[in-house]
Amino acid sequence: MRVLQVVHKYPPARGGVENHVYNLSKSLSDLGCEVTVLTTLNSPNEKRLDYEKGIRVIRVPSLTIKGVVLAPSMLNYIQKADADIVHTHGIVSSGTILSCLCRKPNIVMTPHFHPPSTHRYPLPNILLNKLFVPLEKKSIKKVVALTVLEKTILCDEFAYFDEKSIEVIPNGIDLERFNGADHIAGQVKGEDYILFVGRLAYNKGLDTLIKAFDKVHTELEIELMVAGQDAGYEGDIRMLIDKLGLKEHVHLLGGVSDSELISLYKGAKATVLPAKYEAFGLSLMESLALGTPVIISDKMAIKELLLDKGCCLVTKYGDPDDLAELIKAIISDGQMRERLSLRGRALAKEMSWRRIAEKVYGLYQDMLL
Repeated sequence: MRVLQVVHKYPPARGGVENHVYNLSKSLSDLGCEVTVLTTLNSPNEKRLDYEKGIRVIRVPSLTIKGVVLAPSMLNYIQKADADIVHTHGIVSSGTILSCLCRKPNIVMTPHFHPPSTHRYPLPNILLNKLFVPLEKKSIKKVVALTVLEKTILCDEFAYFDEKSIEVIPNGIDLERFNGADHIAGQVKGEDYILFVGRLAYNKGLDTLIKAFDKVHTELEIELMVAGQDAGYEGDIRMLIDKLGLKEHVHLLGGVSDSELISLYKGAKATVLPAKYEAFGLSLMESLALGTPVIISDKMAIKELLLDKGCCLVTKYGDPDDLAELIKAIISDGQMRERLSLRGRALAKEMSWRRIAEKVYGLYQDMLL
């Protein structure tokens, strides 16, 4: 089976969507699919055509305006693609829109959906949705939602797609990535800390976490580690840190290597992601795979899955006082952390990328019947 994956960014670019497409493509290749990834250049010096772990990767130039990635040169490649399945990522991404304009017969789309209100610049997203979702609704055969909540939002709140066209297949976890992680030193500074992993973006709730941290860090004698690249919000975060006098206690680490990230996860008392919305939250599953408990907001799509398995604490979105109390609870109660850790590891084992890819492959096969 020939599969074309179309995505706006791909490793070495970092992020949840990038990791999702990389691991799905690798696992589909392991299942015998001939996979091509069409994406954009991360830098002018990058190869336009490459082969990575059996996957053909084509990169084209792009332009980003107000958070929207424009890549019109994808059109030529999509038109010429001899693919049985075109799997696009992003509800109004260039790749999805252009695949629909090309009238490809078997289009699958994973939205990785964030409601427009969660974007720092919502207007471009609102306009793109209004212009192009009707086209996508006509052209796309199957939509893969990562969570039940994402499916509900797409069907009921926005009425973008019919319920019958949407399959729920969650994100996977690259368990091989964590092989031998127990041998990596857990502590980073020799101090207790909580951890935030993700882009420094408007919707991630980092401002709420910093305000909550300000209320408890002296009493609990903890630090806050922040691992992630800037997505246009670092300036605001640095101003907040300076305003609260937390420069010595909040550590903005930027992008970190895999080994550094594993070490950060393992050393943390908890990973905290109090986001305004998150289509899945891959960093949370990575943390759970390594036995580190998580605190999430009540607005996150992964909430039902984690609560069902009893492996998270949930805070009210945008409420630093509530989050501060949960941080105190999880730092102070070792038995609670152990319970959450055991349940989280068990859940992560159920979600290997091999299992997820088999479900996606089955969806492809049904479309071709």
